[in-house]
Amino acid sequence: CNLKKLLTIWFYKAKYNIKRECVRWSWKEIHEIIEICEEYGLSENYGKCNYLLGDIYLKRKDGATANFYFEKALFYFIKNDDKKRIFQCYMNIANIYFDEEFYQVSLTNYYFAKDILEEINIDDPRYIQRTIQQNI
Repeated sequence: CNLKKLLTIWFYKAKYNIKRECVRWSWKEIHEIIEICEEYGLSENYGKCNYLLGDIYLKRKDGATANFYFEKALFYFIKNDDKKRIFQCYMNIANIYFDEEFYQVSLTNYYFAKDILEEINIDDPRYIQRTIQQNI
């Protein structure tokens, strides 16, 4: 589907802009992508966009809103059985709860992340180490 390819390119452009600290522009782009994803039922990109919005709000130190978007992303990653992204969502959610001193909820999400990590068949142990370090 050409629309899916176009949205993927647009998504990576928004992701690049976030890394360049052009957050305001990326936020607008991501919401436009989300509208199209909703209209055409493209749940994979919808999950990725919500994850990026979570990243944006995490950078803004707005844990509650970041958590909202990570939870939305998690739903779509579970729906698409995207275990690596499920793991990343659980780690981010756990870190947010930890920062807010909700330790029991944080620990529960760390356990969910651990369970998913055990399901992921990764040949490169450095991937696991990098992923964990990025989320700490």
